[in-house]
Amino acid sequence: MPFIIFLLWLVFEILLSARIAEQIGSGFLLLWMLGSIAAGIIVIRISGWKALQRIQAAMARNELPARDMLNGLLLMLAGLLLILPGPITDTAGLLLLLPFVRAPALRAADATVRRTRPDLHEPVTIEGEFVEIRTHERIDRDDL
Repeated sequence: MPFIIFLLWLVFEILLSARIAEQIGSGFLLLWMLGSIAAGIIVIRISGWKALQRIQAAMARNELPARDMLNGLLLMLAGLLLILPGPITDTAGLLLLLPFVRAPALRAADATVRRTRPDLHEPVTIEGEFVEIRTHERIDRDDL
């Protein structure tokens, strides 16, 4: 089933690209695709660094950075969709760049994670005891 969906997506991308090339010309379509690839690379680079900084700041505050990680993942997905050639993936990538489109996806993912893994949102402390074992004998390399 996923293979059929992939083939349908590929056919729609090709047909829509051909239709757009008829309207604006193949040269402009090529420029559009090269521009979207460049934009995707820029989005991935910038969102990756910003997500890493937000994650480090959250960890410095002793918070779990799950929401920042999901947001960074969605921004990187947007960049990847911009890199893939085709008007459908470009539209999906541009939509994911908009905060009001990402917000419902973040809420849904956050709710799913809270439901399935509640331990990820609150630090877990495991109480226990330990015994330190010190060996007084030293093993020489020659004995091995």
